[in-house]
Amino acid sequence: MKYNHIFVLSYSAAQNFFDNTDTLGNSVYYLIDNGNQKYTPTFGCNFFTTKRNIGCAGGWNLICKIAFDNMELDKIVITQDDAKIKPELLYQALEETSGLCITGVIQPFFEFSTFVITRDVWNTVGQFDENFIYVYSEDADYKQRCMLSGVIINSLYVENRDVNESASIKNNPSIDRIQYNRDYLHFKWGDSIHPHPSARADSQPPFKNKTPFAQEQEYLPLDFLPVTSRIKKVYGDITEFPSEQEYRRFIQDGFYQ
Repeated sequence: MKYNHIFVLSYSAAQNFFDNTDTLGNSVYYLIDNGNQKYTPTFGCNFFTTKRNIGCAGGWNLICKIAFDNMELDKIVITQDDAKIKPELLYQALEETSGLCITGVIQPFFEFSTFVITRDVWNTVGQFDENFIYVYSEDADYKQRCMLSGVIINSLYVENRDVNESASIKNNPSIDRIQYNRDYLHFKWGDSIHPHPSARADSQPPFKNKTPFAQEQEYLPLDFLPVTSRIKKVYGDITEFPSEQEYRRFIQDGFYQ
């Protein structure tokens, strides 16, 4: 039997997810708890809890390493604990995604609130940039790299207000790094050159630079992801992204149910 694999990155609303989610048939659910929460599951699910908040990019990296590098799956859904998505939309997104393609359920520019990504995309574009602290702009960076790598990003164009409560920053304002992350995004890729003014104002791709950090180096590969001083301010004097440590923990401990 073919199963759908649905990964939920959760920071503060795991119980809300279990209480309000209609499950998709023939699916296996995996919850990555990035907030060390207490919750009571209402349906079968696999769990893994990080030792600390590794951010959205770190959580997505951990999910993709588990799904594609360890489990060798072909494609997965990545969603979040505060997104209310109808099961039929997840199925549609899965059916419409293959090869070098990402399909977001929600309208631009919120495609990565719930999206389907393939192993082909992961192997082509690489990891998400964990220098985007906690949450915000990591998706815009990845979209830019997708565009430059020949990856198509589609959307089912579901309106954001119908499905997304955006609870993480609302529930914990201390993780708000929106302007900080936008500054890093601008440093990495330059100005947005999107044709629509609202998209430019929201720092959406495409961006001016065709290679990252073009003002610093004449050429760097699209998957160049340095461990910068900005991330060390949060996680200490690290030499690797936080998701790498958590992935080693997963390899040792695995999921629990």
